[in-house]
Amino acid sequence: MDARSWTSLSVREEFVCFKARRPFCYGITNYIAATLSANLLLAVGTGAPAHDQVVWDLLTFRPTAIRDNASELIALADGTGSGRGIGTTLTSDQAQPFLQNLAARTSTIAAVSGPVDYITDGVTTLTLSGGDARLTLMSPGRGALGAYSGVIANAGSKPEAVAAAHALYAEAAHRASAARETVSFAIAFIDHLSVIEVYLPQDP
Repeated sequence: MDARSWTSLSVREEFVCFKARRPFCYGITNYIAATLSANLLLAVGTGAPAHDQVVWDLLTFRPTAIRDNASELIALADGTGSGRGIGTTLTSDQAQPFLQNLAARTSTIAAVSGPVDYITDGVTTLTLSGGDARLTLMSPGRGALGAYSGVIANAGSKPEAVAAAHALYAEAAHRASAARETVSFAIAFIDHLSVIEVYLPQDP
């Protein structure tokens, strides 16, 4: 496994690519996550817009990436998970063995978040950690990460782009951690994500 963080060169390269292209992201999410997802995508500069069986039907369109909680992804991979919508009864470490199979079977990127995030295309698996525990107290906090991952991946190369989205998301949450209360944290998090910048090494 190859770890990624906010300081990784590939994270910065993917973010620069996203900022240059400003792609459109069509979001299919639950109504709880919809407002934050929309606000997040607008804040970071996305371009303007021109259950299980349903998900499998959607997978026939070969989406760029699938991001969900551990329970939902395991249920999708082999039917044994106990997903409960935005909640999860399992950990990202427990889901990790199922991700490669799901990614390989669907020819897409599979990602799960938790204390350790895992992102794989079925061959390469990337990991990262960080963020703030209060992301789990924002009901759409992780759902919005799916939207952010989709729009970053639409501009760059995968699975590095999905890992970049996770790393940038975690860094914004870390920067917002000075906020004392949960709602203040949520506002500060969006603020930090909207102004985050990276710099690439200069060519010699």
